[in-house]
Amino acid sequence: MTIRKNYSKECELGAVSLLIDQEYSRTEAARSHGVSANMLGERTSGW
Repeated sequence: MTIRKNYSKECELGAVSLLIDQEYSRTEAARSHGVSANMLGERTSGW
């Protein structure tokens, strides 16, 4: 059984903001907020 991490909305939005507004790479934005790069890919796949 896989355990999913739950990130706060503020954390997710902050990382997505770096990715979109400040043109960070997905890996850089994820590292700076302590989230998974895959999570960012899921959150930004439609943008």
